[in-house]
Amino acid sequence: GVVAQPGARVSLCIDWVWNAETGPQLYAFNSPAERSLFGLIRNCQGIGAKGALALIATCGVSELAHAIVEKNSGALCKAPGVGRKRAELIIAQLHERVA
Repeated sequence: GVVAQPGARVSLCIDWVWNAETGPQLYAFNSPAERSLFGLIRNCQGIGAKGALALIATCGVSELAHAIVEKNSGALCKAPGVGRKRAELIIAQLHERVA
């Protein structure tokens, strides 16, 4: 997360997701790369925003992108709720886009 002194200026990258049950949800990220990877992952079949956040929080942007490029499903399985099949699905859908 972002830690700043009171009154300090902070820049965040914002993304929003429309959920049919809860309406709009805003998500803030530390970098454009983090926001971009979130968008790619949350649009994977069967993943969504919660899964994308779990992957980014567990692996970090660099490790996550590297795991997708290297087709390392084991690295993605570290995230809660991501098993081997889901990890392989993410890799299959994003390998070319992340590379």
